[in-house]
Amino acid sequence: MISGLFSQLANAFQSSFSRAFWFASFMPVAMATTMHIIIAGLAFPAFVPLKEWLEAGASSLGIIPLIAAGVFVLAYAIGPLTSVALGFLDASRTPVWFQEALRKGRLKEAYKARLEIEQAKECLTGYQRMRETGVTSMIAARKTGINAGNYPTPEVCKAAVAMVRKIVNQIERGGLPSAQDTDEALTSLIAALGTSAAQATGPDVATAKSLTEAQDSLAVALIRGEAEAEHQLLLKKQRHGSLGAMTPPEATRMGDARQAAELYSHQVYSIRFEYIWPRLWLVMSEKDDFGASVSNAQTQVDFAVISTCMTALVVIVWVPVLTVFSTSPWLLLGVAGIGALMCGLFYELAVAGQWALVHVVKAAIDRYHLELLKVLYQPLPATRAAERQIWQVLEADDNAPGTGDIAYRYHA
Repeated sequence: MISGLFSQLANAFQSSFSRAFWFASFMPVAMATTMHIIIAGLAFPAFVPLKEWLEAGASSLGIIPLIAAGVFVLAYAIGPLTSVALGFLDASRTPVWFQEALRKGRLKEAYKARLEIEQAKECLTGYQRMRETGVTSMIAARKTGINAGNYPTPEVCKAAVAMVRKIVNQIERGGLPSAQDTDEALTSLIAALGTSAAQATGPDVATAKSLTEAQDSLAVALIRGEAEAEHQLLLKKQRHGSLGAMTPPEATRMGDARQAAELYSHQVYSIRFEYIWPRLWLVMSEKDDFGASVSNAQTQVDFAVISTCMTALVVIVWVPVLTVFSTSPWLLLGVAGIGALMCGLFYELAVAGQWALVHVVKAAIDRYHLELLKVLYQPLPATRAAERQIWQVLEADDNAPGTGDIAYRYHA
């Protein structure tokens, strides 16, 4: 009877058996249900005889298809709640005081990240300047010293060579000296080359040779230092991500990614995301599968978001219960530790998926915004400024319908 009920439910919801349903709704609910049953079986074996259920099998016990039917119905029911779950992850549905607390903490991190990026930029600028002018300056100073017929001053030369060797050794070991330290070594070597003959003879040969070696090694070190400084700047930008941008951060990283997608249409085309995005689905062509690409990216985000919330719910429910009733501390620690780890993993997956969706959304807006104007019976603009005016008129009519007039143009 229960198996027949499950079959009837499956047939009733046959139209929902899409990739989005299975991955974004059914799988997270099935995973969370499995976790609940396993924990309940370990904590309360007398009430949840998990071992007996597994040994009996689905054919001889009605509880298995009943659970499966419940999972299916619950997965179908929570589909519309994905936006609510996303609102908790980006903190838009949390209390204002909680949002502000999170955002203040991220704002401090943003200031620190921007300072590190600016310092990396200054370091790169310094190495670029030294690489562009330092080599020619060393050559010019060397000619000046030779033409003047000066003899090396051992104390000055040794100090300059020692500074250069320190810089060169640090770079060869994979480090990156500060641009200020490198510039001091370069300035010291240029002064030594300008006041000493780098091609001396007699007892000054060793000193002159050390100057020549220092000049050659420093020229190579400047090239390597510039390349490393550029790489360090790139790493810092990647490491800090949206925190390194000049725009103020949102309360969470998920909020940063969502805001990046929703601000793009306004920044480029002067149109709100809430207005253009639902309408873009009218023109997303199936022949180039772009609509499927958007759906797949959204499905990945939905799966990670629902999985994060469902896993967090497992921890929230069972940690207090096990604290009060469980006699095994290892089960409590396991649920708390593994649950927190899984929540973190799914959240990272949600953030990565949301940023991937950002790129797809931007591409969709760029690809179909003019085709949408055709569908809305608007003239195709000749310039970006003209297009922005069209969108502003359309949006104004959407905000205050019936107050203005819009001229239609029918395309052949």
